[in-house]
Amino acid sequence: MGCEKHRVEPEIHFVDGRIEPFIRLPPTRWQRLTEWDALLVAFLLAVVAAILVGLLFKL
Repeated sequence: MGCEKHRVEPEIHFVDGRIEPFIRLPPTRWQRLTEWDALLVAFLLAVVAAILVGLLFKL
């Protein structure tokens, strides 16, 4: 990044000591699939769908 005279660091150094990346990209699809909240929602939707399918077959 930058040129030889004007170097640009890949992260931002804050006065309180925090360091954050200069560009924060959103997680990829595969990273989002393995997050716990996404897995919990997928599990709950699967249970609800199974209950609905079971109720439909009883009718």
